[in-house]
Parts: sequence; C-alpha cells; structure tokens
Amino acid sequence: MDAVTYPETKVADFVNRYFVPARIDFKDNPDVAAKFGVMWSPTILFIDPVDGIVHHQFTGYLPPDAYLAEAHIGLGKIAFDHNKFEEAARWFQKAVEEFSETEAAPQAQYYLGVAQYKRTGRPDGLKEAWKVLLKRYPKSSWATKASFIEDKE
Repeated sequence: MDAVTYPETKVADFVNRYFVPARIDFKDNPDVAAKFGVMWSPTILFIDPVDGIVHHQFTGYLPPDAYLAEAHIGLGKIAFDHNKFEEAARWFQKAVEEFSETEAAPQAQYYLGVAQYKRTGRPDGLKEAWKVLLKRYPKSSWATKASFIEDKE
C-alpha cells in the first residue's frame, strides 16, 4: 500500500483528517499483534480512541477507492457502536455513493439500513436500504444476509 494507496492525495488527506494513523510492525511487537488478533500484514484496524475497541478492520492490500470505502465504513461503525445512528448512516451513505463499485459498497448499504432502523425504530429505512442492496448487489454475501425481507413483502 505504500507504493500505490498511501501516496494517493485523497487517501492521505482523508486519513490525516479523520484518523490518527500509526504503523506497528507486528513481528517486532507480538504482544500488540496478539491483543488485536493480527495474523497477517497489512491489517488495518479502526480503533476508537475513546474506548480502545477495534470497531472495524480489514486485511490485505486495497487500492485507493476500496481503502477509502473501508475507512468510511470504519467511521460509520465507530459512530454506530456509540449509538450515533444518524452520523453512522451518513458515513455508510457516503461509502455507497462515492465508492459504489467497490467490494465494500454492499456492506455499507447493509449497515445503512441497520443504522436507519436503529435511528428511527421503524423498519421503513431498513427495508428500503436492503431493497437497494438486493437490486444493486444481488450476488454479494450482504444481499444474502438481507434476502429474507423479500419473503416478507
């Protein structure tokens, strides 16, 4: 990622704006690797500085847009886990809108529905988001997770 993803201006700007990036060589720090369950490099962890919990992670190289999609999901999951469902929905929506062709987009669409449901307590937003998921990303594992709603309509 050092050769392609991190030098990309939009990645560097986003990371520096929303995160405190830290690089840890897990070979030299096996205790840290064990604490976070890191078994392969690169592993990107989205750790909330407030609670120290990993709210999202991915492993392996990703090109810039795929990396940014995951970063948006990471911010959304941190907000979601702190019951900030409106903020979470905004991050998931941005991931879907800006990175719709990435493999992370179906996951963002799935969680968009969940965040909308948690925000309102009504199933309308969930159903709409998941209908989009089923239509736009029908072969994704995330569509499979939401596929039961078709039976309920």
